[in-house]
Amino acid sequence: MDSDFKKYIKGLLDQKVDPKVIKNNLMSSGWNESQIDRAIAELQNAGTADALQAPLPASMIEIFGGFGTFFLIWTVALSLGTLFFQLINKAFPDPLVDKTSYYYFFTNPSGNYLINSSIASLIVAFPFLIWAVIFIFRRFGNQLKKESRLNKWLSYIIIYSAWAVATTDLTSLVTSYLEGELTMRTFLKIFVVLVIALLVIAYFYFERKKIEYKKEVSPGIFIGLGSLVAMLIIAGTVWGLIVSGGQGSERKKKFDLMRAQNLSSLDSAIQGYGNKNGQLPESLEDLRDDTTYSYYYKNAKDPETNELFEYKILSDGKTGGMAKYRLCADFALAASQDSESPSYYYDYSYQSASWSEHEAGRVCKEKQVQLYNYNIYNPPNNSPNRPGTIIN
Repeated sequence: MDSDFKKYIKGLLDQKVDPKVIKNNLMSSGWNESQIDRAIAELQNAGTADALQAPLPASMIEIFGGFGTFFLIWTVALSLGTLFFQLINKAFPDPLVDKTSYYYFFTNPSGNYLINSSIASLIVAFPFLIWAVIFIFRRFGNQLKKESRLNKWLSYIIIYSAWAVATTDLTSLVTSYLEGELTMRTFLKIFVVLVIALLVIAYFYFERKKIEYKKEVSPGIFIGLGSLVAMLIIAGTVWGLIVSGGQGSERKKKFDLMRAQNLSSLDSAIQGYGNKNGQLPESLEDLRDDTTYSYYYKNAKDPETNELFEYKILSDGKTGGMAKYRLCADFALAASQDSESPSYYYDYSYQSASWSEHEAGRVCKEKQVQLYNYNIYNPPNNSPNRPGTIIN
């Protein structure tokens, strides 16, 4: 700043001229308002004149706003990273990694939950983040507004954490690459981590420059950073909704999961009923009337329509003790063990595995059960044809 400009202001301040008068005179001469405010503040802080206004401490609302901003930034950053990691996983599937990484937050391939939850977080958090940033700048952009030490150090902690998270993720990604993960998939994830980390660091660099050091920062820089993040969110959201199929597809998948689980439980109930009574139930209502298996009757119904599954005895097993029956159900979507069907990832018994593989539409499966009445004879557990075994 021009030294003559400062000398002029200093002289008037020493003469006890009202700083407002000084400011008005300089503005009428064409000087920029922010330059005048900064010069007056610097001279007052140096003790050359009485303060126009003592620096105001940060209020609780402003401290809360700072905390909220930091939380929202991390929410947006982590949600954006999770969303793009999942989209990359789906665009470049790698069985070597996916089949052994069910519980790793950023590479879990089991369904679309992480995509949907990330989109939801971004839709909710990003507008609040924009509002919070505007609030902070309006409060602390004033030269005479004092920032709390807590907010100041939180900003530096966020910058350090961004570097730490980026370094950790990059190390993990390189390790995955060295252990055999697909090259393109790894490189795209590295690019995502670098972009998000640089956006966070760039924001806090200019934020510190403006709020802490009271330097001039063009609003266009923050608008540009916000626009870039908004474009990434829009692109990721559109891509994610296309991949996941949206709300309707997820609803169908969950109903199919419940059908597979109910049918699995129903298989077990029919088996147990045959073991106890030496014959298959004539209808599914027989399970309701049996004190032992009445609990399973609730699983005899389709979870969406609340109608009983189709059940038919094909062989009563009176000759040879091998009974046979058929269960039918209507599934909304096709699923297999190689797909991302929720039925496969959440059903663990050997019986439910058969129901988790199905076509879309009406699906019927025939099961054989070796009947035996436990009240008559209890064979050894190691019998190769132990009673009640369901044979697909």
